[in-house]
Formats: sequence, C-alpha cells, structure tokens
Amino acid sequence: MIIQNTTSNLAAASTNQRAIERQSFATPQDKIAASQEKTADSITLSQEAHDHLASEHNTKVRFTSTLSESAHADPTTAKQLAHDFAYSSESTLVDISNMDLKTGTGVRYVSTGELVTKESEDWFAQEATRVRQDRIGLYQTEKAKGTSDADIFDKMIAAMDNQPERYLQLRNWERGIS
Repeated sequence: MIIQNTTSNLAAASTNQRAIERQSFATPQDKIAASQEKTADSITLSQEAHDHLASEHNTKVRFTSTLSESAHADPTTAKQLAHDFAYSSESTLVDISNMDLKTGTGVRYVSTGELVTKESEDWFAQEATRVRQDRIGLYQTEKAKGTSDADIFDKMIAAMDNQPERYLQLRNWERGIS
C-alpha cells in the first residue's frame, strides 16, 4: 500500500524534525528552512498521503465542528460546553526540551518557536485576561437574551477566531468555523 511505503519515510522525517527542533534557531523561519533542507530530498508522498496530511491540518476545525454539533444535538452538553468555555482560563503551549534547568531559559512557544520572555508572558497574560472577560461578557449577555447554549458556544468560538493573530498563535488556536 502506498501509505505504508510512505510511513517509513515519514518516520525518518519525524526523527529528522525532532533533531531539528532540539537545535536553536533565531527565528521560526530558520527552523522551517532547516527542516526543509534536511528532509526535502528524502520524502516523496503519494497523493493519498498528501491528502491525509492536509486533512490533519484541519483537526481543530473538525474538533470544533464536532463540539458544535454535539452542543446542537444535546442541550445538556451545550450548557456544559458554553459555561466551561466561557469561564475557562487561557494558557500557552510551551516546549521545555531545551530549557536550562539552572536559569529556566530556553523555553519556546510550540506554535511559533520563539523564546518565552517576561515581556511575552506579560503580554499574553494581559490579552488572556481581556479575552476571558470578553467571553464571559458575551456568555452572560447572550444568556440574558435567551440565546440557546449551543448558539452561545458557537458565538464564543467565532469570537476566539477573531482575536489578534499573535494571541491565537501563542494560544495555539487555529481559526475555525467562524
């Protein structure tokens, strides 16, 4: 099968990618260039494998759509999803594989590859507070109007999708169904 033949190439590329991720790069573009340089000549994907990988890129969209469908199918689920999302805390996803245990430096944001700094943490914390308060406000306003919990959930997802790009990147959020 074509995908099986591609699996070993993908495994080799994944190993190369992990080695690349352990290196330090000045910018995410440097990381991408190094990745392409080390793997471009060794991987040939079938159309089926390419289609599969492309579909993986839309995982968040499918996941969010599935949650929305679940919310619209079951009012109890909708109530829980809407409430929990409204009051959830915001966080970033970080890579600690290169962290210096003595200084705590070398931590990078997974989605951008940039180093975590006091300034970036402060900026994210400020934005996260604003986004969370906006989401709570939206939830409470829509509840007062009598909007269904499923529709409130969809509106909160759409509101997240409209946040600044940098915030979404650090939050590791891909724009979806808005």
